[in-house]
Amino acid sequence: MKLVIATKNKGKFLEFQRMLEDIPVKLMSLEDFPEIEITEDGATFEENALLKAKITCTKTGMPALGDDSGLRVQALSGKVRGFLPGMRGKGPLTKIILKNSLTNLRMYLSKKGKLNLYACWLLCCLMEGPLLRKESWKDT
Repeated sequence: MKLVIATKNKGKFLEFQRMLEDIPVKLMSLEDFPEIEITEDGATFEENALLKAKITCTKTGMPALGDDSGLRVQALSGKVRGFLPGMRGKGPLTKIILKNSLTNLRMYLSKKGKLNLYACWLLCCLMEGPLLRKESWKDT
């Protein structure tokens, strides 16, 4: 059986290889399918993981595992991606968003003393059958 990990991130793919090494499955990544481009534009971690899993499964015809994770910053009303993983751009708008996010985070910490939650969603999309979901939270 083959399973496509919906990522082009080599480090992330290696992590999945280590986690799944005892399972008799051939792992592939989006590096094996350079024509597949996925825009993570969901409003939640779950939506982004679902996008990655469904698009990859549909375009490859193989089961696919999608994930999304990051900080859910309480100072930003728990908005998806908080201020770290989603700030991939380098333009002036990204800098303004990052500055405002850090300002809000400092204000929150001065009042509450608590940072945020780390959230991780894993979704496996099969060609037939149910969508498998796993959500994990860690209080930081």
